[in-house]
Amino acid sequence: MDIAAAQIKDYKKLVLVHRGDNGIDKTRVGTIPDAKYKPPAPKITKGPEPASVQQYSSRTIELDGTDLDQIKKVLFDKTELKIVNQDAESLIISIPRSMTQKPASHDQIQLISDQNDPVLINLDVTANPAAPKKER
Repeated sequence: MDIAAAQIKDYKKLVLVHRGDNGIDKTRVGTIPDAKYKPPAPKITKGPEPASVQQYSSRTIELDGTDLDQIKKVLFDKTELKIVNQDAESLIISIPRSMTQKPASHDQIQLISDQNDPVLINLDVTANPAAPKKER
């Protein structure tokens, strides 16, 4: 059966009735899916958890998964991070030095895609004992 989405946009259920020799039998009720396509949600299958970077340093983090090409931006504390490389199965993001000024435990990086909930990755910024001291 081929019906244009515009014709059934206001309907939620479809009933199919088979009329056999002995009357009505094999009635089927089905849900009509939304006509709007929802892209698959990205999923992380491999990568550092939590990701870790040393205070006052920068690094890249590589993540493997599925549908990672759906990720449109990456946020850390409301700041957008640079996507270095990206395809359906891998994502490399850059953590700049400006984001690692203070030690932190389990801060979250958000991987944002259209029409899906953010994927969250934990990030630890470990204290650097050789870090420059602030002058008073």
